[in-house]
Amino acid sequence: MFDFGILTLPIIGLATLLGFGIYNGAEIVVEPIKVPHALEDQGFSSAVVTRHLTDEVRRVGRIADSSIRTVDVDFEQADRSFNAVTDYFDVTHLVDAVRQTVGLVPYYFSGEMVLIGNDVEFRVRAYPYHGLVREFRHRAPLEKVDSTIIAASFDMLKVIDPYLAGLYTRRTEEREGSKDFPRTFAAIEYAATATAPSDQHYVHNLWARTLLMAGRPDEAMRVADAAIALKPDFANAYYSKAVILASVGRAEESLPYYERAVNLRKEQGEIWVDYAKTLESMGRPDEAVALMRRANLEIPRDPDVYHYLGKILVKQGKRDEAIMVFRQAMALADRNDKYFEDYRQALLSAGGKP
Repeated sequence: MFDFGILTLPIIGLATLLGFGIYNGAEIVVEPIKVPHALEDQGFSSAVVTRHLTDEVRRVGRIADSSIRTVDVDFEQADRSFNAVTDYFDVTHLVDAVRQTVGLVPYYFSGEMVLIGNDVEFRVRAYPYHGLVREFRHRAPLEKVDSTIIAASFDMLKVIDPYLAGLYTRRTEEREGSKDFPRTFAAIEYAATATAPSDQHYVHNLWARTLLMAGRPDEAMRVADAAIALKPDFANAYYSKAVILASVGRAEESLPYYERAVNLRKEQGEIWVDYAKTLESMGRPDEAVALMRRANLEIPRDPDVYHYLGKILVKQGKRDEAIMVFRQAMALADRNDKYFEDYRQALLSAGGKP
């Protein structure tokens, strides 16, 4: 979040008045997209297209599902309504001047839709505070105009956060059942060139995990080591190294890396859960239970931690306690259906009713 005190107020107030989309405080500004009248007549007004575009950026960021980085486009707090005063003023030069002088707007986007015969070409320009102006163009038949918006949103994410764009690509290829992740590796290569040196550890971590998923653990190990060397206090690099070691039968060696990871990032429940799974796979369920209880103290509102604790307790025959733990998991979860089957089975085995 950027804070420039009293200077921020008139600039952001003016941008709001003139219909700009303001996201994540003042970090991402999207100028209302210009739309030809023929598209407006079909319901694609400037406000609708701009909102659709920024909704897509948010959606793609959420699909990436990163535990360590996000793109914050919270409309409930930050989005401003678009209004017709933009038809009378051109303030691009003003926003650009502020951006250049004080860095108030690190990511600024503008664009327009253009009719070319029976096609629509969507042109979006990115004006990052650090870096060259870039233009993206996507063309589709009029009836598929939505596809150009979706494509442009991904281009925007690549500018805002190349790491998240790479992670989104991997999530997509995972759902498609890919085994070698060609598009992800291409996205990682792009991210490596487009990401600041201070953030390269994120890219290396993504690279290491993807190599492991592609069945290349030796390479994954080397890249995870490089991520640790780049940032020795980066929890997820130790987490990745632990997962890689465990995956190649070196579970005992993985434990110090898990321990380092949970100590650096206590709030990340998935690290605790994978740590416990590794202990359990080693025939050490009591230590796994103790670890999950420790995690409960550190992050008492993480449903996945309660859920996995319950699963271990069931295996140990402690069904009554497991039932209570499963109930806690379901009470904390946004959606409890993912835990319900384990809860139901524990009830049935204890002689109760679901």
